[in-house]
Amino acid sequence: MVCGKRPVLVYVSPLAVAIFLLALVLAVHFSCMAYKLDALHQFLALPEPYRCPTCPYCNGSRSPAPRFVKPDPWTFWNSIGQPKFVVAPMVDQSELPFRALCKKYGATLAYSPMFHSKNFSESPEYRRWQFSTDPTVDRPLFVQFCGHDGDTVLAAARHVEDQCDAVDLNLGCPQGIARRGQYGSFLMERWDVIHTILHTLSVELKIPVTAKMRVFEDEGLTLRYARMLRDAGAHVIAVHGRTREMKGAETGLADLNMIRKVKQHITSVPVIANGNILQFADAVSNLAATGCDAVMSAEALLWDARLFSNPPHPVLTGRNFQCDKITRLAGVSTAIEYMDVFVRRFRVDLGFCKAHIFKLVHHSLEVFPEMRLRLGDYDCHATSLDEFVTFLRDLHALEVTHGPDGPYTKRPKGPKAAVSTDGSSFEVTAMLLPVMPNSVPLPLPLTTMGNSLASSSLVCEGTGRAPFSLPRRPSIFFSDTQNG
Repeated sequence: MVCGKRPVLVYVSPLAVAIFLLALVLAVHFSCMAYKLDALHQFLALPEPYRCPTCPYCNGSRSPAPRFVKPDPWTFWNSIGQPKFVVAPMVDQSELPFRALCKKYGATLAYSPMFHSKNFSESPEYRRWQFSTDPTVDRPLFVQFCGHDGDTVLAAARHVEDQCDAVDLNLGCPQGIARRGQYGSFLMERWDVIHTILHTLSVELKIPVTAKMRVFEDEGLTLRYARMLRDAGAHVIAVHGRTREMKGAETGLADLNMIRKVKQHITSVPVIANGNILQFADAVSNLAATGCDAVMSAEALLWDARLFSNPPHPVLTGRNFQCDKITRLAGVSTAIEYMDVFVRRFRVDLGFCKAHIFKLVHHSLEVFPEMRLRLGDYDCHATSLDEFVTFLRDLHALEVTHGPDGPYTKRPKGPKAAVSTDGSSFEVTAMLLPVMPNSVPLPLPLTTMGNSLASSSLVCEGTGRAPFSLPRRPSIFFSDTQNG
């Protein structure tokens, strides 16, 4: 009772509570992702070239004289063949067999997956599990580390400096784990930390150090940031044309114009452009649009490792596109080659391989969902390489005998159809994601911020029909969840 009156009970619906909590979570998330520009004022006030008061090589605690003689950035770039097409660092995905596959099909430089410097420096088991290389197929190679301590990153890098051409610092990972661990793009406001790591590696290592960055919204700040990386010792700078907030559903298009500005501004070191690639035509147009020395791809290579060879039937992302039979068979054949040739030669954890298979043959798995279930049931610790290869050959046989010739549509939900590889019992039903209501069919010219999809290569031969459907919203074309 309050003042002799009954208390008023207010009913709040569960939906309203859920909406409020969701809004609160999103507000906290985006506040964590947003750049904290106030933290940069102390660095921007310092004269250039930037010298860090806490860096032991800048404040006199250690001698800044390089321990080893290294070539200047352009001599180094020329020594590794002036690469044009680059395999991006991808967590658990740019391992040796996949790098070798991509290099067979046109890639001229590859990055390792991102490795955690503390784990790599301290754990021999982590190193054996995560890293392998072979100089006969795996050069040039940049090995990428993340971390927030110069000496720790240096300790990790010393394990690989005799097995690669450069060590790269990840400054682009936007994931929550990077925020908690204080590495990747969450160092973008901590120029003292970044400078100290790069300066340490530049002085102490036998080989050059490189950096992979994201951009700020502000052009001037982005250019100042790139200059800081160069002045700290980076021999090559890869520029991912997205901000830290641009990930997942908010990925959107990379800003090729910002990358072009960095390239025009930073002329003393090679610059690699990263972002907005679906197929080979995009790589060519990005080089022209940015003027960069090379172009890097991540997500698109996971769907089609042949991308840099300009394949006649490119396999595009299964998130937004549908494929005809010729293209689906090309994807399965690539997966067979990956497993039966490269994984058989360069053994790695089959967990990495299974993830690759799901992407490479995604379109066929949409046609034959029972095969998706079969693949999903494989225990990578109990399944042999030969069993994976047999699975892929069975999938190829199903495509040849039962796969629809043109693009496929989604099978209605219901009982699963029976599948047998000998064709004795099979229900042919088309089954990929339906064409979206806001889609337009290819072929059509598409030019968005320097990206041009070559429509002529997307027409189903002999039918005049387009084997893909293209959503009008470009913000969902390009995912960078694998790539910092």
